Amino acid sequence: MIYLENVTKEFKGNYVLKGINLNIQDGEVYGLVGRNGAGKTTLLNIIAGISKCSSGTCNVNNEKNAEGGFSYLPDLPNFYDYLSIEEYVEFLLGTEYEGKFEDYIKALEKLNFKPSAKIKSLSRGNRQKLGIYVATMKKPGIVLLDEPTSALDPVGRREVMELIKQLKTGGTTVILSTHILADLEVVCDRIGFLNEGYIANEFDLNSPVIDNECDYELNINGENVDEEFIEKLNKQLVNFTAKKGVGVGHVVCKPKAGIEKNVQQTFLDELSKLSYSISSIKKVSFVNLEELMVEVLTK
Repeated sequence: MIYLENVTKEFKGNYVLKGINLNIQDGEVYGLVGRNGAGKTTLLNIIAGISKCSSGTCNVNNEKNAEGGFSYLPDLPNFYDYLSIEEYVEFLLGTEYEGKFEDYIKALEKLNFKPSAKIKSLSRGNRQKLGIYVATMKKPGIVLLDEPTSALDPVGRREVMELIKQLKTGGTTVILSTHILADLEVVCDRIGFLNEGYIANEFDLNSPVIDNECDYELNINGENVDEEFIEKLNKQLVNFTAKKGVGVGHVVCKPKAGIEKNVQQTFLDELSKLSYSISSIKKVSFVNLEELMVEVLTK
């Protein structure tokens, strides 16, 4: 668990952090969002133990951390450029590298790295991807990632998100600071908005509230989805409004306001009472994190 209570940080009379309160559970992926200069990196440095807080309590205690260690990737990672990628990985792993050579080489090649390539020859994006790989290769108990995908192309970003998903599945606690809000939606459990020295708001991406902002896309087999069908469907659905989508058998259902219990379960319950053959169901729209961020950070 990562626990912060009333954490402040002062630089020459200027308080960057004025009272941070955080409680991040083991195995949680927590997204940290804020404007440039809001203090995200300062906060990560305090959690990592690189910097001391001016006042308050910062407690990092995780049973897995004692075994797997603690890993922190800054936004601009530095390397020994004269080493090859393989030499750098071997240097970091030490004796652990022996006997697992093939495993690490295969992992590097899977990320499209040539192990013999000198680090100085890598682009900024590939240096960042290498940093993420070496920060997580030992499956640490806690991982702090400061803007890990800022220099990556879409393919590289997707690879990093998959890596974070794997860490999450293995029970690793991750704090992810990024301006790319789409990445937060993919991997995070909660998001904290850092503004004017405080966590101004937190948002739980696993909350049923999210379902209230989702539409559900259906593909219905063997039915002529026309206006008459939509009208009939709307009479049968109590908590949702249906409209015709694009394509044969395609319907989009939007939740009505005031659904008290889990919206997704309510939707499935209503569909189970219908006599249609449904080939697929998926969510097609989510809470707009960009709008939410602007709302929180401009109050």
